[in-house]
Amino acid sequence: MVLSLHSLFSQLKRGFLGAEGQDLIEYALLGALVSLGAVAGMHNVANSLIASYNHLATTFNSLV
Repeated sequence: MVLSLHSLFSQLKRGFLGAEGQDLIEYALLGALVSLGAVAGMHNVANSLIASYNHLATTFNSLV
C-alpha cells in the first residue's frame, strides 16, 4: 500500500513538473513575441521623432 502511494505520488510529481516546464516555455515564447512587437513599434516611433525634429530644425533655421 505504501509503495503504491509512493509510486502514485512520484507520477503526479513528474506530471506537475512537466506542466510547469511547458508553462515556462509558453511564457518565454509570449515574452519573445511581445518584445518583438515592441521593437517593431519602436522603429515607427523613431521615424516619427526624426521627422518631428527635422521639421523643428527646418523651422528654426528659416527664422534665422
